[in-house]
Amino acid sequence: MNLSAMLADLEELVCCELFSADHEAVARSAAVVADQGRRLLGASPESIVVDGVTHLRWSFGEPRGCCSVTTTRSGRSGPCARGRGPSAAASRGGPACST
Repeated sequence: MNLSAMLADLEELVCCELFSADHEAVARSAAVVADQGRRLLGASPESIVVDGVTHLRWSFGEPRGCCSVTTTRSGRSGPCARGRGPSAAASRGGPACST
């Protein structure tokens, strides 16, 4: 990726900067991030709406056990559910653990 393309991506993200309390703006921002991620990573994210707030989750490779990590636009991520029983992963939209 060249510098011009990186700056164009950054400009697009800055132009859609938002307040996280504005759920419609968060959804629009998530769409921009999803489009850029799809183009740069070659994979589409899963869009998850929790309490009206849009989150994106990318999955790569084969699943290994029962682990669900969700990263939001703000960079926060949920912990792995491994070892926490069936409800931990399912509560975050991930697969329920069988063990």
